[in-house]
Amino acid sequence: MHTGDPLFGGADSHDQLFKITQLCGAIPDSLVRRAEKREKFFTQRENGPKDTYDLKLPQQYAHSDKGGFLELPKPRTLRTIVGAETGGPSGRRAGEKGHSVEHYEAFVDLVQGMLKIDPEERVTPEEALKSPFLGEGLWPRPRKSHPVAGDGSRGADERDAASDSRRSRGNRESRGHLASGNSTGK
Repeated sequence: MHTGDPLFGGADSHDQLFKITQLCGAIPDSLVRRAEKREKFFTQRENGPKDTYDLKLPQQYAHSDKGGFLELPKPRTLRTIVGAETGGPSGRRAGEKGHSVEHYEAFVDLVQGMLKIDPEERVTPEEALKSPFLGEGLWPRPRKSHPVAGDGSRGADERDAASDSRRSRGNRESRGHLASGNSTGK
């Protein structure tokens, strides 16, 4: 949602798998072995232990609807996709509150933990809640909207009421000028 584009959008299932593995790493052999469509998307490694797999390259996977093969997509990282060093995608949030390099580093770290392909390695909800991105370290605590007894300050409700009162008085005064035929306000 941050970029406005799908993170793993693909032209088809193979293209989507390719984008997932490009960003998140290879799909573990233990998961590939259980896949129903393993032969469609993966090849068994010739030089390696038995039952080890690689995702078929686009050149190995025919795209009949396009009449050819897709090119290998350019390498990408989550950091470049979200614009961690540029202030957001294409730098469009540079300088905004919450879009510092430090905020993006914490965000990328959290999302990468959530995107681990192997569920055993994936961040748990409890671990995610302890992330610096969601913690208090990066985000200032909100100010209280109600005054502390005896501090002399106004709470948000009092400020809003005072503002509403001024607007209402101004509207009454301007209506009075219009009713008297004086449209200049004098």
